[in-house]
Amino acid sequence: MQFISVIAERPQNLRQHYFLIANSLEIQLVTKNRPPLSYVFRSPLDTLDTLSGVVQLTDCLADCRNNAACKAVNFETGLCVLLSSSATEKKNNFYASQFPLFTIYAEKICLKNINRKRCQNSWAFERVAGFQLRTEKRKKFTALSKEECLDSCLAEREFDCRSLQFDNTTKECQLSEFDRHVFPANQPKGYFAPSNTESDYYESNCVQEPKGLCEFKAIKGKVLKTVDSIHQEVRSVGECQQKCLNAEYRCFSYDFSDPSNGEVGVVCRTSHLDSNSLTHIDEPYLRKNSSTTFERMSCYNVSIFCRAKEMVAFVQTNKLFSGKIYAKAKPNSCVNDVTNSLAFEIAMPYNDLMCDVKQKDQGKFSSDVIIQHHDMVVTTKDLGLSVNCNYDLSNRSVSNKPFAVEGDFGAREEENTHTQTVDAPNIVMKITDLERRDISSAQVGDRLMLRVQIQDENSPYGIFVRELVAVDGVDASDIVLIDSVGCPTDTNIMGFVDKSKKDPKSIEIPFDAFKFPTSDVVQFRALVTPCIQDCNPVSCNIQNSDGKAQAVESFGKRRRRSVQKENFDDEVVVVQSIKIVDSFGFEGKEKLNAEENVTLFSDSNKKLNAFTSPCINVAGLTVACVIFLLIQLILVFIWAIQWHKRNRHFLKYEESAKSSSMQYSPTATLSTVPVSSTHRYSNFMKTQHE
Repeated sequence: MQFISVIAERPQNLRQHYFLIANSLEIQLVTKNRPPLSYVFRSPLDTLDTLSGVVQLTDCLADCRNNAACKAVNFETGLCVLLSSSATEKKNNFYASQFPLFTIYAEKICLKNINRKRCQNSWAFERVAGFQLRTEKRKKFTALSKEECLDSCLAEREFDCRSLQFDNTTKECQLSEFDRHVFPANQPKGYFAPSNTESDYYESNCVQEPKGLCEFKAIKGKVLKTVDSIHQEVRSVGECQQKCLNAEYRCFSYDFSDPSNGEVGVVCRTSHLDSNSLTHIDEPYLRKNSSTTFERMSCYNVSIFCRAKEMVAFVQTNKLFSGKIYAKAKPNSCVNDVTNSLAFEIAMPYNDLMCDVKQKDQGKFSSDVIIQHHDMVVTTKDLGLSVNCNYDLSNRSVSNKPFAVEGDFGAREEENTHTQTVDAPNIVMKITDLERRDISSAQVGDRLMLRVQIQDENSPYGIFVRELVAVDGVDASDIVLIDSVGCPTDTNIMGFVDKSKKDPKSIEIPFDAFKFPTSDVVQFRALVTPCIQDCNPVSCNIQNSDGKAQAVESFGKRRRRSVQKENFDDEVVVVQSIKIVDSFGFEGKEKLNAEENVTLFSDSNKKLNAFTSPCINVAGLTVACVIFLLIQLILVFIWAIQWHKRNRHFLKYEESAKSSSMQYSPTATLSTVPVSSTHRYSNFMKTQHE
C-alpha cells in the first residue's frame, strides 16, 4: 500500500504549515513566522512505539510504512515516534514544540497514481500551508479534493510537475513546472510569499533532477538546526557531498564537521532545506564559526545525440538558465540564445558551414561547447564541455543478384553474386590563378579560380557545388557566394560554377580576390554532393548589362535521375583558406599557420577536407623601398651641389665689399657694418634672384 502525507484541513490555531510529501507519506513540518518554529502532534494514548537512536528521517518513515497500524510519525534527530492517529482525525492535537530542533510530522494518505509515477524517493511532496509561488501555472482546473490535485501532478506527462497550488475553498488546482528551487540565487525572494486565499503550496519530491555536474556554494559560520540524515563514517567533504546527491530525497544542503577544525568527531549532515525553502522561517540556522554549510546551486545533465547528419548537445539544469550555448570555435555563427529555460540544446550538423565540427579520426566527431550565463562575457560560472560522437564506418557494398523471371531461371546460386566495394570520393578544394597554379596569397582584385575536384580520376562520381560561403579569419563576418540552389548571389564577386575543360572531374568558379576589413584571411566553405556519373547544371537567372533577365547554366545541382533512382546523399563539406592583402601596401598583421589537412566522415559519408597554407609576399614592398631610397639620395646630391655654389658666390661678394669700405670711410666701420651687411645681403639675394 502506497501512502502520501497530507493534512486534510488546516488547524484553526495555525496559519502556516510546512509539509513534505513522500511515496507513501506526506511529511508535515509545522512552522510559524515567529518562535516557536515548529509544532508536534501529541496524543499519548495513540503512541505505538518510540524509537531512539534514529538519525535518518527515511528510516523513521520506513518503520511507519511497514507498520499497518501506524498513521503518522513525529521525527526529531535521534527520535522517531510512531502514532496510531493523525492530525486529520484529531485537528486540535498540535502543540508548540519545546525542543530546540524542528519537529517533523508526517501522516499516511493513499493516492491513485503513486505507483504509476514510481516515485523512488521517501516522500512525494513538500507542503507549505498558506503560501504560494508567484509564477505562471501550466494547468488550472477544479479538483474534487486535495488528493485528486496531487494525483494529477503525479500523473502529468506533458511537463515535469514540480509544484502545485490547491485552494481549499474553491478547490482550484494549479500545476506548475517551477518550484522554489529553480530560481537562481540572484533572483528576488518575493516569488514565494503568503497566499491571499485559503490555498496551500505543494512541492514535488519525485522530480528527477540533473546531478551530473553540480556546484555547491559555501555558507560559513552557520549550520541548520534541523537535518534529515546524519552520516558518521564519512572521511571528506567530497564524500559528504556525494551522500547528499545520492540521498533518497531532494537534498539541497549539507554540512561537514572536521576534527582538524577543532570539532568533535566527523559528522556529515544532509537536508532537503536550503535558502530558497527557508524564506518563511525565522532563524533556521545555528551560528557556529568553525562550521560551513554547503548549498546546492546549479546542476547539469548533458546528453549527446549522435544522429545521421548532426550531433546534438541537450542540456538539462535545475536552475532557470538565461544565457547562450555555443560552439567554442564558432561563437558567433553556431549559437543558441536561451531565456529562462530548464532544458536547451544546440544542434551541430556535420555539413553545417558555420559550426565547424572537427574530426579526431575517421568516424569520430568532436566539438567544444560553452554554456555561458552572461550574454557578452565569460565568467567563472560558465561551463565548458567537450562533446564527441563516434560512428562505426565502413565502405558500402553494392550487390548485383540474379532473379527468376517466368521460370526461365532457377534458384539463385552463390557463384552468381558479385560484390564490389565503392569508396567514397576524395574531394578537395583549391585556390589557383588563371593558369591553374595553386596559390596561398593574393592581392585584392587579382583574378583567381576556385577549383573543386575529385582526386581519383577513375571515380564513378560527379560533383556539384552549393552553399559556398566566405568567412573571415576571426569568425566575425561571412557572406554567401553560391546559394543553396547552386547559383551565385552576386556575380560581381563570384562567377558561375562551370566544368573544367581540362579536367572532367573538376569544377571551377572564377572570382576576383577580395577580403574582409577584420582579417587578411578569407576562408571558403562549400557543400559538395557527389552524384553517379555526371551532374546536370542548374539554370540561374541574372540581369545582363541592359537590365534584362538572362538564363545561365551553373553546375550547382545534381541530375534529377541520381536523386530519384540512386538516392545518394553523401554530402561533403570542403574548406580552403587564402591570405588576401589590400592594395594600400600595408602588410597584414596575422599570419597563417603551417599547412594543414583535415578530413571528416560521418555515417552517411559526409566528409570535410580542410586545407590552409601560408605565404608572405614582400617582393613588391622591397622594390618600392629601394626606389624610394634612390630618389632620396639623388635629391640630397642635387641640393648639396646648389648649396656649395651659392656659398662660394656669397664669400666672393663679401670680400669685395669689405675692401671698399676700408678705403673710403674707416671710422664708420662699426656703425655701418649692420647697414652695409643688410644691404649686401639684399643685393646678394637680388643677384641670386636675377
